Amino acid sequence: MDLASGIVTAIAQIAVGFSIASPKIQNKLWNGLFKNAQFKDIAIAKKSFATILALIGSGLITERIIVPLLA
Repeated sequence: MDLASGIVTAIAQIAVGFSIASPKIQNKLWNGLFKNAQFKDIAIAKKSFATILALIGSGLITERIIVPLLA
């Protein structure tokens, strides 16, 4: 049972991470949150935002929402 739960969690985190990291989703989130923001180096800010959002978002969404619904 624990092995199955671990496998489901891992697969769900990978899937959610890839979907959050897609350029289409990133552009929508970036424009929604930082539409009028001024950054010195926009490319680094976008890359950092994408990395942090993919890591934190996939962990939280998967472990707190998706896996409990499947269990």
